[in-house]
Amino acid sequence: MGPAGRIERGQLVAMALGILLYGGVNVAIDSWYKVSSPLATTSLSVLSQSIDSGIALAGIALIIPLVVAATWGPLAAFVTILAGQYFGDLIAGYSANSDYYGGSWSWPVGRILIGLVAGLAVMLTRGHYTTARSLSIAFALGAGGIVVGTAFTAYADIWVLGRTAADAWTSFTILVLPALLAPLLLVLVLFARSRVLLRRRV
Repeated sequence: MGPAGRIERGQLVAMALGILLYGGVNVAIDSWYKVSSPLATTSLSVLSQSIDSGIALAGIALIIPLVVAATWGPLAAFVTILAGQYFGDLIAGYSANSDYYGGSWSWPVGRILIGLVAGLAVMLTRGHYTTARSLSIAFALGAGGIVVGTAFTAYADIWVLGRTAADAWTSFTILVLPALLAPLLLVLVLFARSRVLLRRRV
């Protein structure tokens, strides 16, 4: 936001682009699940866990709201995730979370938490990622957000859906393992972005 708390034009552009990209990814993933495409349902083995390729793609797709969060803050990430998820499901006419996996509202809320935590990096870096310290902050808060949001998604369903703690732990590990690739990609994107911005100033 601007100095008077106003939403800046750049923030609006980032949110619009984030919604478009994140919503598009969700349309694709939901559509693949809707027809039981191997692109979503193929089982991958990751650290002895069997993870559907659709879950892996959804985890990696978090790079989109993470970039928005790290550059424009929690509000931009909140809008990107909420609208991207909603319009993705709406356009696909299907929700992989509820229709395929039988999940609850804990999934979108957990995703929103990821963006809110990751967006805190802006308060510490002012959205500038030109040093190892600033990139480390973005990575730590991105990874921390993923752990916090995914833990909420998995463990809230003990109360919401009556799942066991063992089921919640399995769900947590299956969801968090591929998603942790997103903060690594975030660092690369932010580093590349900072190089481009520096060259433009020369």
